Amino acid sequence: MWVIVGLLSLTVAAHQGWSANMFTLASDMFPKRVVASVVGIGGMSSGLTSALFPFVVGAVLDHFNLLGKIGLGYNLLFILCGVTYIAAWLCMRFIYPSQDKVSLAQTAVPTAHTTARPS
Repeated sequence: MWVIVGLLSLTVAAHQGWSANMFTLASDMFPKRVVASVVGIGGMSSGLTSALFPFVVGAVLDHFNLLGKIGLGYNLLFILCGVTYIAAWLCMRFIYPSQDKVSLAQTAVPTAHTTARPS
């Protein structure tokens, strides 16, 4: 039992380290004026994925239950969840390999100008 507790603790700690790095990724890569938008888009994507994933899990487990191999369905889901971290890291490396800040001079995001109001 303590081996399981240790492995679960290691897994949760690794996930917390991953999520802490993901929270700072937007501020490391983008200028200040667009960080909130980038974080908002990421949060929206996370929310939609979290809402849809239970349906995928249910469909996979129903399929393998009909085949009489429910254990294989759970194994597939656990492998998928473990590989997701590696896939996300590879996507980040392939999409943005230079690790430099994004230059907004090359994007279509307009610069917000503030003007003083007359009193």
